[in-house]
Amino acid sequence: MLPVSERIGTIFAFEIPAHRGPLNPDEREFARRLGTHLHDALLAYERVRQLMQQALAGHQLLASYPYPMWLLDAQRGITFENPAAVAERERGDRVAEVGQRLVLVRSAADRQLGECLLRLHQAGHGAQATVDLRPTEADPPLWLHLSLLVPGATLGAFGERPMVLATLFDPQHVSALDPFALAQMFRLTPTEAKVAVRVAEGLTAEQIGLQLHTAQSTVRTHIREVLAKLGASRTADVVRLLRQGEALWAAKRRADDLADHQPRPRSGDR
Repeated sequence: MLPVSERIGTIFAFEIPAHRGPLNPDEREFARRLGTHLHDALLAYERVRQLMQQALAGHQLLASYPYPMWLLDAQRGITFENPAAVAERERGDRVAEVGQRLVLVRSAADRQLGECLLRLHQAGHGAQATVDLRPTEADPPLWLHLSLLVPGATLGAFGERPMVLATLFDPQHVSALDPFALAQMFRLTPTEAKVAVRVAEGLTAEQIGLQLHTAQSTVRTHIREVLAKLGASRTADVVRLLRQGEALWAAKRRADDLADHQPRPRSGDR
């Protein structure tokens, strides 16, 4: 018996009449090879089964969120979309599917999406980018947040290939802030994201500590980290920054400003 996993083992045997006599050397070698191939096939099957279970766990997680979320490969191929993403795509006013690939309706945003996906797949786990979906800068915040997920860093929960998690965030259509989405968008730790949600809901440090069973001093430390990462100076600003989506735009503007002020090589430089 050859073990395949904790759940599966391989038993391979020939049943032959007694008068047939024992197998000759060639037949025994054939039986050995056949048994090895069967064992290898079962190993491959078990590996695929485990990967499907892991991916299903990640899919179940994404399916529970109110934000439209897609898992995309480097060529925009949709490997998974949660129910909110299906509804968003079926409306067709902001995103669409063409040949099982995600396409943004606005051509400028669509070009930016393609560039971001290629750049992210060349980066490491957790690399992020943002695609502005607003028709004009005067429109309310609306963006597609992209984050690279590498199998080794996610325990294979989203498959065995690097994937980009695309999250469409429309502050006007989401009634409650979600810690997972905030952590992805603003690079917060899980605990900082939970604290940020409660700060945005108007809770005090004392109330947050009671809800999270954490000392007030620890909560205040987390609040300082949240303020720093959001570029805010007061907890009162967090409500506006998170509820209206201004924090991400502020971070994006700072990044754009830094890029604009980077020294550019002169034509004679090599």
